[in-house]
Amino acid sequence: MKGRPKGGLFLTTTMRLIFLFLTFFFLNSEPAVNKGKWVIDAASKILIHGNTNVNKFVCQTNSFERMDTLEYTPDEKSPCNIVFSQTRISIPVKAFSCGNDMITKDFLETLKADRHPVLTINFLSIKDFTAAQNGGAVLGEVAIVLAGVSKKFNIRYTLRRDSKDTFLLTGKQPVCFTDFQLKAPRKMMGLIQVQEDLEVEFFMRLKVLH
Repeated sequence: MKGRPKGGLFLTTTMRLIFLFLTFFFLNSEPAVNKGKWVIDAASKILIHGNTNVNKFVCQTNSFERMDTLEYTPDEKSPCNIVFSQTRISIPVKAFSCGNDMITKDFLETLKADRHPVLTINFLSIKDFTAAQNGGAVLGEVAIVLAGVSKKFNIRYTLRRDSKDTFLLTGKQPVCFTDFQLKAPRKMMGLIQVQEDLEVEFFMRLKVLH
């Protein structure tokens, strides 16, 4: 009785190995479309709104010259959500201006700008991102590091496509000085008191990298 030709056996074994390799590769690789990158455009800005017992003030920064990059992937448990793998944007605290030299000086002293010169925002996740890409509200989790203290917040953003390759992410978040173990400044022998609560307003222009 004749056995199977050795050449045919080798070919069959080789084909099986190739099939197993391809199966393993496709099962363990993520399609490129599942990943994304955004560059923080220089037109982005952050405003901090505050109040005293006399008037209101706004401190603003436009310092996004570093062009920080955010990278994200779909959440394995909830594909409509995204989670960030490269998350951080850094802003020099001294880049904030409050429109008045005295208020700016007091504000920067309160934020301990000399000892902690950088404000860091870590984007952690955005819920329902897939459904909101053409315009809508999304809930995002961020961690803000200010004066050496990190605090997580859930921020409701409005997401709008500005062009084919650009998104606008806008939102507001109430915070308090005590969230970051800071004490609201008091000036002029206590006659002017800065209130404890603040509001952080985001205007983030995000360019899609291909």
